[in-house]
Amino acid sequence: MVTGRLELEIIDLFERDISQVFSINEIAKTLGKSYPSVNLKVSSLIDEEVITKNQVGRSYLCHVNLKNQKTIALLSLIQSSKLHESKLKTLEPEVQKLLEVFDIYTVFHCKERLYFVLGHIYDQEAIKKYSRRIAKEKTVFYTKEEFCRAVLAEQAILTEKTILYSASKYYEFVDRIVSEIRRRRLRL
Repeated sequence: MVTGRLELEIIDLFERDISQVFSINEIAKTLGKSYPSVNLKVSSLIDEEVITKNQVGRSYLCHVNLKNQKTIALLSLIQSSKLHESKLKTLEPEVQKLLEVFDIYTVFHCKERLYFVLGHIYDQEAIKKYSRRIAKEKTVFYTKEEFCRAVLAEQAILTEKTILYSASKYYEFVDRIVSEIRRRRLRL
């Protein structure tokens, strides 16, 4: 998968709030790029099914397709870059140790808290006992169902996160509820 800079910039725009929709013109203006170059790249991403479009009048409203493997790969690449540029990188080895023992779907950081989405919620106390470093962090533990409810209740989980482990699982769970988030926005 050869990825161009403009392609990553477009996907990064969506990654900032995965539930957001943009017209091609809005993408061009936000990125400060020419409309023709953005239109060409967005059209290519639509052809690859990385971006999905819906026609509204004479414009297209675009959003990322979380069911597409290339979309997940691009979003994961952006998150990996974000993690390696942050102080959170020091937590990564500790999370890796936990993965050897516990059923953890994804781990991310948001608003000074470390979030775990677990296969078994009763593992939360064992995780704190197993890792002193994690016990010192402000931690929140969810099952995947609780995670989906939390995202619906608090949009910051979509916009202000840094994923430490398994961006693909994070986006898989978000995909279950992203259409509901978009519907709620349209009603406002």
